[in-house]
Amino acid sequence: MTQEERIAQLEQENAELRAQLAEAYQQITQLAERLQRVEGQLAKDSHNSSKPPSSDGPRRKTRSQRHRSEKPTGGQPGHTGGTLMQVASPDEVVRHRPLVCAHCQQPLEGIAGQLKERRQVHDLPQVRLVVREHQVEHLLRSMVRHYCLHGLNSPGDLVRDHFLRYTVQYGKTYLYV
Repeated sequence: MTQEERIAQLEQENAELRAQLAEAYQQITQLAERLQRVEGQLAKDSHNSSKPPSSDGPRRKTRSQRHRSEKPTGGQPGHTGGTLMQVASPDEVVRHRPLVCAHCQQPLEGIAGQLKERRQVHDLPQVRLVVREHQVEHLLRSMVRHYCLHGLNSPGDLVRDHFLRYTVQYGKTYLYV
């Protein structure tokens, strides 16, 4: 093979390799774009997109907003603490005793039992809503005279001059008309 043939052969190989390299670069660019799209889809969940929570999947990573403290957990040094102690006479006693034998299923009525364990639960009483209605009254002048005659003119009766209507006290505030 002559030197000119060898140069022609190498130039042809070089052109083929350049074409393959251009094709590889094109594939790399397409794959990089696809990878970016897929990673963007995987990063989305119900917190950073409009996707529903059911699409989060079972392994959603939680990001805790809590930062670790330098203090030790539990009670602080020097604090004695406290607890609710059992009382001698509770308001209600609930006895839990078996009705039948666990082995033979025979009734256990009339057989004296022995106290095994005591626990007391301290419950707050049920909160009840108290509805208090406040009513503001106005009195006609003739009614005020009637009350005044019977000694009912207290600081709560706010009588003002000779107007036809008068206002009485409402709560702890005095109202004047």
